[in-house]
Amino acid sequence: MLQKNSVPSNSSVLSENGSDPILLERVLTRRSLSPMRLVEPGPTQKEIELMVSAALTAPDLGAVRPWRFISIDQAARDEITKIVSEAKARRGSNGRGSAVESERGHGARAPVQIAIIACLDPEHVDVPILQQYISVGAALQNMLLSADILGYGAMILSGDEMRDPDVIKALNVRWNEKLVALVCLGTCPRPAKPKRRLKVADHLTVWCGSNE
Repeated sequence: MLQKNSVPSNSSVLSENGSDPILLERVLTRRSLSPMRLVEPGPTQKEIELMVSAALTAPDLGAVRPWRFISIDQAARDEITKIVSEAKARRGSNGRGSAVESERGHGARAPVQIAIIACLDPEHVDVPILQQYISVGAALQNMLLSADILGYGAMILSGDEMRDPDVIKALNVRWNEKLVALVCLGTCPRPAKPKRRLKVADHLTVWCGSNE
């Protein structure tokens, strides 16, 4: 039997267990920010390494380590953005030049881009592909949360263009890997509009056993 769970307020939970309210509030209010809104400065190399370090703490059944990360050098940012935007235009914009230019500017505006690669082992006897993808997703979320805590805005660029042969070739994605997304990072000069929080009660139930 499943039943809706009553959810206490954030403030009451924090006051009871002594947790850091500021840190948890950053987690609760994190939101994606369009690359068009992100400006310099972006994360430094040390901050990028810190975000990747946070990503590496993600749950990883069997220690498969099903991930790797590619930091796009600033000098190569326009090149990869051009390749990705042209791939998107071919797939969904009927080849219109204006669509290519718009998409190119959309991604190139972000000061930092990091490619997220899933390094999958389809023959692993204990860890199915789905579980490996879950680990990659958890690593990605850790990266986004750490970026927010460091004061940077971020957004994931994904879609069919991440499976485009030209994009895959440019980033040297191997036969057993999947390009999951490009993470765009930078500073948001103006406060972002708060994201509407979903109601926990709409997504959380309590299982009370199979006999009820």
